[in-house]
Amino acid sequence: MRLKSLCCICAIFLFSSVFVSAALDLAFVGTITQTPDPASAGATVTFSVSFRTNGGAVTNMKITGGVDGTQLFTRTYASIGADLTRNDSFNWTATAGNHTIWFELDPNHTGGESTYANNRIAKAITIGG
Repeated sequence: MRLKSLCCICAIFLFSSVFVSAALDLAFVGTITQTPDPASAGATVTFSVSFRTNGGAVTNMKITGGVDGTQLFTRTYASIGADLTRNDSFNWTATAGNHTIWFELDPNHTGGESTYANNRIAKAITIGG
């Protein structure tokens, strides 16, 4: 009986270890970059970001971005393989003053990630007049 129990435990452990994969975690790599930097009012500014699919693949993943809480950009990636890095960007016509630029990965939390705490990145900038 002990041998049978031991075999069952080993089989369960082996089966579960084969089919359990690392949890997906979408994460930004580095910070938001700005071109040109510095910029002045009226200039077309490009904000860029890199992100990675750590531990798993993702399908129909959205990335959004904007300025001062207003969404100006959205893109949907049909499929991104596991452990790959992608780059994305959007353009904005600069206005004078202090602004907050942001990007967010999987804003509707549909990717099945282990954590969503690192899905948003922001950067404060100042545009001269």
